[in-house]
Amino acid sequence: MLKLSRFVTIAPPHKIVDEELARELNRRFGRPAFPIKVPKIGHGVGFAFGIPGRVKATGFTDSERARIETQLGKSIADLELEVNAEFEY
Repeated sequence: MLKLSRFVTIAPPHKIVDEELARELNRRFGRPAFPIKVPKIGHGVGFAFGIPGRVKATGFTDSERARIETQLGKSIADLELEVNAEFEY
């Protein structure tokens, strides 16, 4: 399934139900004035389970980032991509 889907996932049912409920309440009663809109198709395991975000390296000064990138032989952004891909797998 992993190879077939390439990590494209469907929103969790509770998110979709929240949107449908808000839209129906808006249609019948005019409230909420701006019903929530939920993307139905997303990317990754986090999206499928309603868990936002990805691994992000933060809290480094510019000099620390440069030192780490030199030691790794790759950028922090490339490392983040690799780590997130491994977590997804």
